[in-house]
Parts: sequence; structure tokens; C-alpha cells
Amino acid sequence: MFGLGFLAPAFLAGLLAVAVPIALHLYRRRTDRVVDFPAASMLPQAPVAQQERRRLRDLLLLALRVAALVLLAVSFARPYIAGTETQVGRGATIVAVDVSLSTSAPATWAAVRARAAGAIDEAPAADLVGLVTFDDRGHVVTAPTAARSEARAALDALVPGAGGTSFPAGVGTAVDALQGGGGRVVVVTDLQQRGWHGVDAIDVPDGVDVSVAAVPAAPANLAVTAIRRDEAITAVVQNYASGPRSVTARLRVDGRELARAEVALAPLAASDVRFTAALPSRGVADVSIDDADGFQGDNARFWLLEPPRPVTVLVLTADPPESATTGLYVQRALEAAADDWPMRVIVEDGRRYSASAAAERPDALVVIGTRTLDRRGRDRLSSYLRDGGRVLLSLGPDVDVPTLGEVLGVNLRLLPEPVIPGADDGAIIPSDRRHPVWRQLASSRSALGRLPIERYRQVLDDAGWDVLARFAGGAVAFAERDVAQGTVLLFASDLDNRWNRFPLEPGFAPFIAETAEYLTRDVRTASAFVLPDVPAAVPAEPGAHTRPAAAGQPAAAVVVNIDPAESDPTATTAEVFASHVRTTGRAEPARLTDEARAREEQQRLWQLGLAAMLALLVAESLVGRVTRPRRDGQSG
Repeated sequence: MFGLGFLAPAFLAGLLAVAVPIALHLYRRRTDRVVDFPAASMLPQAPVAQQERRRLRDLLLLALRVAALVLLAVSFARPYIAGTETQVGRGATIVAVDVSLSTSAPATWAAVRARAAGAIDEAPAADLVGLVTFDDRGHVVTAPTAARSEARAALDALVPGAGGTSFPAGVGTAVDALQGGGGRVVVVTDLQQRGWHGVDAIDVPDGVDVSVAAVPAAPANLAVTAIRRDEAITAVVQNYASGPRSVTARLRVDGRELARAEVALAPLAASDVRFTAALPSRGVADVSIDDADGFQGDNARFWLLEPPRPVTVLVLTADPPESATTGLYVQRALEAAADDWPMRVIVEDGRRYSASAAAERPDALVVIGTRTLDRRGRDRLSSYLRDGGRVLLSLGPDVDVPTLGEVLGVNLRLLPEPVIPGADDGAIIPSDRRHPVWRQLASSRSALGRLPIERYRQVLDDAGWDVLARFAGGAVAFAERDVAQGTVLLFASDLDNRWNRFPLEPGFAPFIAETAEYLTRDVRTASAFVLPDVPAAVPAEPGAHTRPAAAGQPAAAVVVNIDPAESDPTATTAEVFASHVRTTGRAEPARLTDEARAREEQQRLWQLGLAAMLALLVAESLVGRVTRPRRDGQSG
């Protein structure tokens, strides 16, 4: 039913204020002092004509004042008219169906559909039923409804995709579909082991029961897990079965077959397939196999024959690269990243950078030392950043602190001497793991928490900086800031193996690669994507696609491939799945609060209440003025 709700019901306590005018009215019902006058007793008693009018006036004024106070209190309580969309008190069952790559094996998908249909039919008769699908992301297909035929019809129309498996995405979307109430979530899945990759657990509110309707995982799968080009095209075919397999691999360019090869695969092993056929200079090549019983989305892998324009990254050091080792670790890490996307790495010292004012403008700049920059070099670096350049600045021993503000074009306050942290204060703790730079460093192998930082420079004022990581002692470790049209990433220690051992750690190369990729994101024209990291304008499906023209870039051909890690059919157990689901205490459902706030913002009844209150106050003033008794001496 429709009803009146309040966002801030505590203000309704102001209704107690209506007692004030009522009390004053009762107290002043008779305010004239009665004086006995003997001569008046000889006069006949007669009704006073004004008495009834005064009583009516007082009652009308009282009603207007009480109504004004009521409207004031109710308006401050932010009222709204609640609808009937949320069926409170009625349970719901949400069936979350796994539509990821691992369920695309024909036998697996048939079992998934059968278990999902059973979960819909077995839901309690009084429950609403909804349908959710998930792979890397969750999607609400059918909101909770009493018409189960809608959920069945939507289930019949489902097809598996090529995305990865994410159990947190599926459970989280299903819990959201419960609309803040209690109920049941039934997850229909093959329990692929990677479903919990990168996530320890997911919290669900008290009153939500999460169960698993598991289907057998595909016993075997063949997949093309990699493709590369040098003088020829080479593909990697992986056998995930416990027995040997043989398969035919075919090389095609723009749909035309150029070559084929027979591949014998040992159990749980991979084999390279090399095609030496002549390739055109442009087009889309793909290597495919036939695997009727395995996953259907990983039987081909695609390669764009025309290479994208390489990006240029300049490493700025204090000493010449031929006479010192400064910049060597960063250079090697960037050159390793060039295997994944084309990049040209240049290393220059401050003197050469200062003298080559007409040199090519780099797409990104890694600054390890500024000690040998002269006035021209500092002006050039400041102009590069101001005009849209992207800079990674390492505050190592070769950085000239007094001139940093001039170089960056911002006021950067640092302690003049480096800080030597305590044993427990030098660990790096990411503040925002959603940032792209931390994407490959979220796992424990990066060992950031155990990284021995021996010295760092302390930033005294982090206002204006987006802090991405701090040292355990609280100082800024890694931060980002926009400078005019450019961006600077600041690392508060050294990247040259002098103030820490970070360059020798496994996480160093991914850190440098992800940072360079982030800094060149606007100028790098990517032509190959791996699911789920696909631009919005490109279909999230394996194959060749055309990226529409945008932001001054022309339309271009791109290829999309699946994540090869998703081809592994290894499954976990229902018990392990249940151990990752944690129940939290029930709080006020956030969805209901957001819905109420949205209704209140849309209806704005408080404005009507205040307007009505002001109208009542004006009416009260007019009534009090018109009906006020005339003073002595005034003519009628």
C-alpha cells in the first residue's frame, strides 16, 4: 500500500511544540481582571455581541498556529510517499546462473540449464523468483516476480559467453536483486576454481542464504592459449585432459585458410604450432581448432597483422647511461613490457636532455635524476608536463630537491634530508587497489608489505595529491597529481636499487609496466584486448571488430581474445565456495535508503509543506489584524 515515509523522522519530535500555543490559549482564555462594581448590579444583564466572535477568532488563530508548527516539523522530517514496488514481508529466491566460458561446453551448459530450471521450480511457493547471470560481471535478467514463467522464458533464452568466472560478481548482483530484503540465492555453476581469483571472500547481509547448485565441470578441454608473430605465426595449443589428444590446427587470414597442421598433445601439456605460410601485410589472422566437447570460446585466437604505432618512453637520469648503471632497472623492465605492446625506450642524462631542445617529444617520461639538468632542461621538462606530458618521478638520491618545484610547476614541500624508516615503517601499503597501476600487484607475490625501504623522501603536504599508497608509518609512498594538462606520478623512494631493493623484487617489472601503460593510455592505440578489459565501443566477444572513430582517432580494426587462464576447467568444491561467503550483521538496507532518498528528491513534499506553512502564517497575521478589537476612542 501507499504510505507516508520520512527520511529524517527524528524531526517529528518537533510536533511537541504544538503544546505551546494550546497552553497559551488555555491560559489566556480569561485575562481581564474582574472588579465588583455595586452600581452595575442594578443594570439588567445583556449578552455581549463581541464575545462569540472573539472566541471564534481565538480558535481560528489557534488552529492556524498549530497547523503551521505541524507543517514545519513534518517538512524538516523530509516526507515522501512510498510506493508498492518493494513487497515487504514476502520472500524471494534469486537464481544466479554462471554463463562464463567454462560453462560453454555443450554437456556442461545442458546441465546448467537443467539445474537452473530446477532451482526456479523448487523455490518456495510464496517466494518471488528472479534470474541473474554472471561471468566477469553480474547482470539482472529478471527482477523478483511472482510470474515464474518470466524467469523460465529468460532462462531458455540464455547462452554462455566467453567471459571469465567471478563468484563475487554473481553473488553480489543476486544479493542486490533481493532489494534489501532477506531471501535465498542459488548459484548454478560448474565451480571453476578461478571464480574466487583475487578475492578472499564476499560479505552478504544476515537473512540471505547462499547455496550452490553445482554441475560437473567439463572433464577435458582444448584451447588455443597464445598466438605470436615473428617471421611466421606461432600458436600454443593446450590440452587440459588427463589423456593424450590429437587435433588439427588451421591458420586463416580474413577467413581464408592458408595452412593447417596436425598436433599431437600429451596429457595436461601444451604444444607450439608454427605456420610458415606467406602472410599479407594487413588483415586479421587466427589460429583455430575443433573441440566439440570442450569450451567453445577458446578454440581460436586472433592476431592483427598490422602493428600499432609504438609509444616512446624516455628515462631521464643524472649520469650518462654509458658511464653508469642509473636507469638500468627501469630500462630493462620497460623493454620486457615491450613484448606485450610496442614501445621504444630511450635513456638520456640531464645534460643531453637539456641540450636537445628540438628532440622528439616522448609519450611518457620517467625521471630518476634531475641533478644535472640546467635551466633549459628544467624549463623543457616543466613545459612538457604543463602541455599534457605524463611523468613518473622517483625521489631518489639523484633528484635535486630545491629545484623540484620549478621542474614540476607546483609547490612540492619535502624534508631536505631523506628519512630512514624503522623496521616496521617502510612497507608500502596501497590506498586504492582499484587504480590501474596496482592491477598486477594485488596478489601476494608482489610482496609490497615486505619490501625493504631503507630511505625515502617525506612529502610534508599532500594536499592536491591523490595518494595511491603510503608507507606503514603514514608518509606518502606513491601519489598522483594533475599539473595543468599533464599528470605526474610520484614515487617517494628510489627506483635504482640504492635506497631499497624494489628493483630486485618480482613486483618491480609489473609495477613499471603498469605505470608506463597508465601514463601512455591516451596516446597508445591498442589493437588487441583481452577480456574483460575491452573498451565500451568494442563488443566483449572474441574475434575481430572495428573500433569506431573517437577523440580525434580514426576508426581502426582491433582483435579481442579471451583470458587464457579461463580455459582451465579445474573445479573447486561447494564447501570451499561456502567458506568464501561471510554473513554480516543486518543494517538498514542501503538500497531501501537510496530508493527512499530518490523518491523524496523527486517528490519534494517538504517544499510544499514549507509553502503551506508560510501561507498559514500569512493567514494568521491577517486574521489577527482584521478581527482585533478596536481600542477605546475609535469610532465604529
